[in-house]
Amino acid sequence: MKVARVLARATVLAVVACAVPLAFPEIAHAEPNAADKETARRLMAEARDKRTANDLKGALSAFQAADAIMQVPTTGMEVARTQVALALLIEARDTALRVARSQPEGEEPAPFTRARDEARQLSDDLAKKIPTITVTLAGAEPGAAAKVTVDGSNVPVASLGMPRTVNPGHHTVAAAAGTRQAKVELDINEAQHQDVKLELVASAGPVVAPPLLRPPPPEAAGGIGKPLFIGGVVVTGAGVLLGGITGVMSLSKTSSVKSACKGNVCPASQQSDIDSASSLATISTVGFIVGGVGAAAAVIGLVLWSGEGKAEARASTASFTPWIGPGSAGVRGSF
Repeated sequence: MKVARVLARATVLAVVACAVPLAFPEIAHAEPNAADKETARRLMAEARDKRTANDLKGALSAFQAADAIMQVPTTGMEVARTQVALALLIEARDTALRVARSQPEGEEPAPFTRARDEARQLSDDLAKKIPTITVTLAGAEPGAAAKVTVDGSNVPVASLGMPRTVNPGHHTVAAAAGTRQAKVELDINEAQHQDVKLELVASAGPVVAPPLLRPPPPEAAGGIGKPLFIGGVVVTGAGVLLGGITGVMSLSKTSSVKSACKGNVCPASQQSDIDSASSLATISTVGFIVGGVGAAAAVIGLVLWSGEGKAEARASTASFTPWIGPGSAGVRGSF
């Protein structure tokens, strides 16, 4: 019997020894060694520098890392202050309560005692500043289970109609029940309360375009832009070249005829030159028109080619600009 009692007591003590660290994690926290303390000092210095530079998120991460190592009131209060600066009032109050409820271990430094006092005061102040919303639901289908979220986090349906704490700032409240949905966006300030009523309405569902109206996939249009662009450039060059050469020949013929004519009267021997000059002028005009059409085709081809996923690569190496002037047209480009 004595042996059984001893074993029973030993078992109870073992269970208690395992349960205490789980119930009170601060007790299980090992005393930081010299390396831990030096790391925490550097993290605290880094965090203060970042806070001075207005990098509050970076400062919070460094303060939290230092607090995870030391777990003392002073590091905890730095975390809480930075959370307040980031308008994370709910998180700041939770941190302040943790610091305020921590127990002194023997003779502790005076800054630790002051930090606990500050944490109690900060917790009381934040309790008055944290805003709340009351979410209500209307229009749910009979028997349909509702799902409500605030900023993507699930809200228990049983808590609907009760004030729910939120941080100051912008929030999205959404709900869905069966085929009905609702969403409300709101901005809320410190110490403010807002009622949020979600009116569930039937969701429209995805809109599908008729097959003939759908834009073709990139692979279906592939190969059109590049050939059209190259063909347009070639046609532009040919048209401009033809128009330029025949234009020069027409001007030469016209100049020769003018020198042989007296005023507006020309001898019969010049009639063939007059006809030739007129024909060359017509060909020159047609050549420039063809060049203009080619330039337009090149621009369209370039746009299509860009839409096939190659615009970014070409933008850094090539540029093209169509131009049309009196009696001439073409494409300027740089490669």
